[in-house]
Amino acid sequence: MYLQTITFKNYYTAFLTVRLQRRVTTEGVEMAVDRRLLKWKTCIRNMCLMPNPHTENGSQNYFSISRDQMLFEPDDVMTVRLILRQPSPVWLTFTIEDIKMYECDHDKDKVQGPWLSQLTPPERPLNLSDVSMMQIYTV
Repeated sequence: MYLQTITFKNYYTAFLTVRLQRRVTTEGVEMAVDRRLLKWKTCIRNMCLMPNPHTENGSQNYFSISRDQMLFEPDDVMTVRLILRQPSPVWLTFTIEDIKMYECDHDKDKVQGPWLSQLTPPERPLNLSDVSMMQIYTV
C-alpha cells in the first residue's frame, strides 16, 4: 500500500504515534513477504491532538494526517500501528474513531477516496440550469 492520508475523530487522546511496517526492498526489487523482511518505522511521533491533556480542548476534533506530514514516504506499507497516549488521570477512557486510510494512486498522481466517485467527470460538466437546489460541502 502507498499511504496518502489517514483521517480519524479523536476521543480524548492527547498524543498519537503512527508506526508503519514496511516491506524491505533490495536495490528496487521487492522481496517476498516474510516477517523477517518487514521493518517497523515511526512516521508520526507524538502528534499533539489535545493542547492540554487535562482539559477538553481538541478532545473530539477530526484530524487528517497527509503524506507530506510524515517523517518519510509511506510506501510498501504492510501494517499500520496507532499508539495512543493520554497522560492525564482525568480521562479514564480514550480512543480514536472513524479511522480511514487512503491510498496514493501512483498511476494518476491523485488520491483514491470514496468521495471521488461522486464528482462530476471533467468531460461532462454539471448543467447548473437543471439544478433546483444546491448543497455546498466543505471537505
